Amino acid sequence: MKNWIVEKTGSLRKYYEILYSAALCMGLILLADSLFSLPYRTVFFLLSSLLWQFFIYTAEEKNLRFPLWSSLGVLLVFVYLFLYAGGKNLVPYFYFLGLASICVPLSILCYLTGQRLWLKALLCFSQLICLIVFSIQKLSLSKWAVCLILFCFLLFLAELSCAFSEGKAGQKILYLTPFFFLAMLFLFLLPVKETPIRWHAVKNVFKAVREELTALIINAEYFFSGDSGNYSLSFAGYDEDSGIGGKVLSSDSPQISIIGDQTKAPLYLAGNIRDFYNGHGWELRAAGKPYEGEEYILQYDGLMSSLSQSIYSQEDIEELVNYSYYNITYKSLKTKSLFFAPFTQNILLFNEKPTASAYGDGLRLSKAQGMGFHYQLHLMELNYSDEKVKQLLRGHAWRVIPSLTQAAAKRQSFIHEHYTLLPDSLPSRVYSLAEEITSKEDNDYDRMKAIENYLSEYTYTTSPQPLPEEADVVDGFLFQSRTGYCTYFASAMAVLGRCEGIPTRYVEGFVSNGSYHYDNRTLNLSGNNAHAWVEVYIDNIGWIPYDPTPRYYTVTNTAWGQSGETAVAAAITTPTIPYANPSPVPEENETYEITNFSVLESGKELLLFVLDGLLLMCIVSFIIFLLLLLRNQLQHRRYMAGSDYGKIQFHMKKAFQFGRLYGYPIDAGETLSDYGARTEGSLDTSEYSFLDICDLFQSIRFGGRPISDMNIKVMEAYTSSLQKKYLKQCGRMKRLLYFVMPNA
Repeated sequence: MKNWIVEKTGSLRKYYEILYSAALCMGLILLADSLFSLPYRTVFFLLSSLLWQFFIYTAEEKNLRFPLWSSLGVLLVFVYLFLYAGGKNLVPYFYFLGLASICVPLSILCYLTGQRLWLKALLCFSQLICLIVFSIQKLSLSKWAVCLILFCFLLFLAELSCAFSEGKAGQKILYLTPFFFLAMLFLFLLPVKETPIRWHAVKNVFKAVREELTALIINAEYFFSGDSGNYSLSFAGYDEDSGIGGKVLSSDSPQISIIGDQTKAPLYLAGNIRDFYNGHGWELRAAGKPYEGEEYILQYDGLMSSLSQSIYSQEDIEELVNYSYYNITYKSLKTKSLFFAPFTQNILLFNEKPTASAYGDGLRLSKAQGMGFHYQLHLMELNYSDEKVKQLLRGHAWRVIPSLTQAAAKRQSFIHEHYTLLPDSLPSRVYSLAEEITSKEDNDYDRMKAIENYLSEYTYTTSPQPLPEEADVVDGFLFQSRTGYCTYFASAMAVLGRCEGIPTRYVEGFVSNGSYHYDNRTLNLSGNNAHAWVEVYIDNIGWIPYDPTPRYYTVTNTAWGQSGETAVAAAITTPTIPYANPSPVPEENETYEITNFSVLESGKELLLFVLDGLLLMCIVSFIIFLLLLLRNQLQHRRYMAGSDYGKIQFHMKKAFQFGRLYGYPIDAGETLSDYGARTEGSLDTSEYSFLDICDLFQSIRFGGRPISDMNIKVMEAYTSSLQKKYLKQCGRMKRLLYFVMPNA
């Protein structure tokens, strides 16, 4: 009778393995069918998978691998010759051959997978991930595929449980399989909606995890960068720091995103402004100002004052300017710099912290900000290429002789004193070249335009030739290499302007021109949009941006409304910021300063922050729970496989562990009798005395007492009751530490 039961169980195990391997094979085939539309019915795949699995298992069981496969090969050749010689239709033959060529390799793979539990885990989890990916990507998938994949996954979980509790040859799985099959059949018969599953929760989890990882990488890069936190082109892939040189590395990762009003021209966002050229790069020296006020506010006020003193009417001025606003969000970027446009009138910080303050001519946050930080710019665009604006910049459109307030005059004097400085080591031929370029012009605006036009004829490259270390970078660029990228062009123009006594400054930031891409209504600017340009101070007006870099020169010198008429080389276009809502023109008496907006936005951001934190905590807690469960299962399995003496010794060590937790660690050389007396009943339970347990252990170890099942049960019951006693008396933190690190 016993032999009959063993034989039946072995037979059931064989058929179970055949069914499981066939189901795995079918899952793989149906996944492939959803991608490639295989010309076979599902029922043919099912029957073929079962048939081939039966052949494979039988051949392995009877050791008939070579006879089986060689016989099948000979049979296929014989059938082909018979059909071919008889002039029969070969379509059914090739139909069967194609079906076999799909099923046989996958059947062999699934058979080999069935021999190892970890291989089953790999294949089952791969199919489950494919199922989720197919759903997210909205790829069509049959109900057969979904049911079979879930069926295989349930069987794997059951096998895993049996492996921990019964060992590899657990038999419970044989009786659970019919129930899993009925569950799969019930799932298959359920009606399905035409609309696919949206998987919003899964998408949100993936998005949250991806954002957290991105933020972690950004913070790590910022931490190890070793700089002061100010933005520089090295953040965006330029192989340089304060000096000029190196290569440009392509970077498509979005660093900031912009959404707001529609622009009239490329939007320049300054992140770092430097005022002194040292022969190798740019520094910030004019940090301490002898006048008060934010530089960007003084810049805007100066332009408004000049327009009011010009010969142009209010209608003319409205045609020359464009008021707009933009929401700016940091993406893969962390910096203390706050980006702003040339004529920014107001900056709204959506967070109460950090605060922004002047740093030289730029703006600096009190604390470096990374992904998710956002704020709003209100600014005024000026149509630099309009003839009326050109006349104003030339000084030919004043209604009266322009007058400055005492503070404005002090600022203008400071700018002329500090923003025209050049190193004594600058070669004289640079001064000569500047004079040669500007000799025909009679005003600063046209002089700088002549320099800009001259430099635009140089060659742009992201891999310039290295210059000698002792050489002046601008001199080498102008007279030797004549090739470079934006920092070379901007530095050369700023230095040439200073040679003519014109105040200039070097600016780094982003420009919405060149390589860019939209994400819905958002304009994402990547490292490829990082740029350097020049700002020139025009008396009585303010700082005006110039861009001599060839790939930007044509577009930035195109008047509003003419961008569609200009053919730009190298596929350079003038993107516009996606339109959001119109921004009202500010009143004349409006105060322009950095303000904070934190009523609804800060609450929403706090809620999202809390939800992200809770989600991350749930994921980490679930992973820890699975690891603890796996550890306990492995320990239990190791305990059950151990010897009787090993089990007795295990429980005695556990008693010593609780003694240590109660403050009674066993000393070296101390006998069990002395240790039991020293614990003073702390390790006693309501059912057992620790001294009795010590006597039992000593009689087994030293007295040669045989170990009975009752002895093991007594030790198990004692340690279990001792554990309950400790967990009931200790605090919550100690209880948590015990479950996480029971052997600590």
